[in-house]
Amino acid sequence: MQAVQSDNMTEHEARELLENTAFKKSVETITNEYLSQIANSAVEDFEGREESYRMIKALQKIIGHFESIAYNKAVHNSKWKFF
Repeated sequence: MQAVQSDNMTEHEARELLENTAFKKSVETITNEYLSQIANSAVEDFEGREESYRMIKALQKIIGHFESIAYNKAVHNSKWKFF
């Protein structure tokens, strides 16, 4: 069975990246840094908190992109078949 390829990345490559310990730790570290910036910001620093929030959302979107590549086939195979 041939792997689905998206943006020059195969399902296998995307899954390997998502399961890579160093990658997972890096994502966690970056997320925690932004959460810390939000938690420790001055009350009047709305722009700083918004920027940190946008960065967390961007990181989540990137992870979601890799997940959609990695698990595309699993989702497709689990859909109900009516015919």
